[in-house]
Amino acid sequence: MDIRTKAFRAERLSNPLDEAVKQRDRSILEMVRAAVTHKEVALAFQPIYDRHNFKQPRYYESLIRVLDATGRIIPAAQFLPFVQHDEIARELDRLALQFSLEQLAKHPNLCLSVNMSARSIGYRPWTDTLNDALRIHPHINKRLILEISEASVVEMPELVADFMPDLQHRGVSFCLDDYGSEHTSFKILQDRYFEFVKLDGSYTQRIFESQEKQILANTVATMLRRLGIHSVATKVESQLEARMMRSLGFGYLQGFYFSAPTVSPHWDPVQTSPSMA
Repeated sequence: MDIRTKAFRAERLSNPLDEAVKQRDRSILEMVRAAVTHKEVALAFQPIYDRHNFKQPRYYESLIRVLDATGRIIPAAQFLPFVQHDEIARELDRLALQFSLEQLAKHPNLCLSVNMSARSIGYRPWTDTLNDALRIHPHINKRLILEISEASVVEMPELVADFMPDLQHRGVSFCLDDYGSEHTSFKILQDRYFEFVKLDGSYTQRIFESQEKQILANTVATMLRRLGIHSVATKVESQLEARMMRSLGFGYLQGFYFSAPTVSPHWDPVQTSPSMA
């Protein structure tokens, strides 16, 4: 190896940009760990509307947030990518579940969709939190939807398939999130029965400008309707997108056009859980 090659490799190993990125990642991970340790976390809630009623939410998605050292609320998109493969991600799932279950127990007309990763299925504290709540408050089961991303299902398909039936038998519903983001086949719906499926938000964005997106979205909505699965259009950000997704057959709509997630929700009475519709 000549001197120039050694110098080039040394420069690559000590690239200031790489070091800055690593330091940023470490800082974010440490911030999240500190927030979890001190329970400096909160839930934000985003409403989901029935296609026939844009005035009153049918149910809400609960989204985990952490607070940094200054008390600022940090959205999940700014920290989840940096912690999703760390053990702390499972504890975030547990806290999100715990706080959501407390809301369900407190508000008898509320229905919540709670995000989880397949990695949390074997996490005993998460399982204990869920089982204890279902035992103490048996009325919340039909108002609880557990939301698992398509990427998580693809990563651990057998684990998810074994996990779902018992809870479904107990009245808990499941939602497949980000459907279409992994370019998977329709077989994922055939093998694991989900009560809800959320189409990946990339299909919704400016869908009125793309005939291809319209065809694909309509195909998914039609297929889900025939399978008896509730379809949810996500990332709806304009009136035009809302009208388009509704006309294409989606049963539920969610996005900033209706409301951004908020940590201070004003609960409106929800007459029935969508899983019972």
